Amino acid sequence: MLAEWRLTRLVIIVALAATVIGLCVGCLLVARTLYMDRARLRVAPLHVDRYRSANEELATTKSPLIVFFGDSRIEQWNPIPSFAGYKSVVRGIGGETTAQMIPRFETDVLQLKPAIVVIQAGINDLVAASILPEGDRIVRDTIANLKWFATSARDAGIVAIVMTIVRPATAPIWRLPVWSSSIYAMVSQVNVQVRGLSEVGARILDADALLAVEGKALPSRFAADTLHLRPEAYQVLNKSLEVLIQESSTASPCKISPLADHQRPVVSAEC
Repeated sequence: MLAEWRLTRLVIIVALAATVIGLCVGCLLVARTLYMDRARLRVAPLHVDRYRSANEELATTKSPLIVFFGDSRIEQWNPIPSFAGYKSVVRGIGGETTAQMIPRFETDVLQLKPAIVVIQAGINDLVAASILPEGDRIVRDTIANLKWFATSARDAGIVAIVMTIVRPATAPIWRLPVWSSSIYAMVSQVNVQVRGLSEVGARILDADALLAVEGKALPSRFAADTLHLRPEAYQVLNKSLEVLIQESSTASPCKISPLADHQRPVVSAEC
């Protein structure tokens, strides 16, 4: 009996030791990955070369371009819309903030000389702003960066279609320790300023109003997860974009407003 107890205790000790070692190894691997990511940021903090080859291939394209520019919501745009007379290209990078996009705007937008640039950006800024003590400054910087995109495109003769930031869906339980509900108010705050970018020549697609309507969070039918969109959401946005692009030859800025069914866009009276 004593021998069996000793054997059982030994097995338990070995199992506990293996668990602890496994956790330590896991933590070391995570730490190593984070260290490597930090090292990469120190030597190449921005993704300015991500689309270099694809951009070079566009040199022979004769059709006017529509560039979709932004973060993962642009990178994952599906289905990619096709508009008569234009070639659509996607220049989105997951996880990027508007601050990280600024150097890339030159290579992925301005140098391509598109007819139109469609911008959905800022959600990653606001995720950070909602949990960091310098959140107010990040919100101000996000607004300034979005305005810079709009004015830079305008000055280059490019029609800028700036989308309001689509609010997140309800966060799952596992995300709550690193999540703040203040992000929803921040989205609303920034979107007020985005809608005002029509004053600097941008066209505004109110994506947040189209998808979230008046709700606090993005409805589950449009949410792939907390921050990303389902194809059904992109289909709604594509219909709205078609209206704006058809109006892109007019001089006055346009704004898309949702109807009750949130499916058919209408161009506002000032267009």
